[in-house]
Amino acid sequence: MLRGVLDTAVKSRKLAVNPAQRVDLPRTPESTRRFLTMGQLEQLADAAVDYGLLVRVLGYCGLRWVEATALTVAKADLLRSRLVVDCALCDIAGTITVGTTKSHKSREVPVSRFLRDALAEHIAGKGRDDLIFPAARWRVPA
Repeated sequence: MLRGVLDTAVKSRKLAVNPAQRVDLPRTPESTRRFLTMGQLEQLADAAVDYGLLVRVLGYCGLRWVEATALTVAKADLLRSRLVVDCALCDIAGTITVGTTKSHKSREVPVSRFLRDALAEHIAGKGRDDLIFPAARWRVPA
């Protein structure tokens, strides 16, 4: 981070050279990742009651929160059992905005049959541009 700030200072001619340019940082040890078991995920989804489907989509499809909350009905290709993930919602100073995914790339995520059927029931009657997982304060800008 500091190296990037100092590079900007060099580019704007505030510094002649970047003193951090040739500093080698120590390697950060890899942390052990912990994942929920299917049983734990199901317990969490059951405890989430009204948000159980959202918890299952997050857990089984591996979506980030901001990606799942940006999903519209049009992004659910249930005939092919896929979710199209191509944007993310972010809260910037209380205003919801649509941005790109973390990788800035679009991807299709497979959806298992039981989840596909639950999604089909959940989105029945909604319009193509409606959010799959809306909340009262979430409004996607036009």
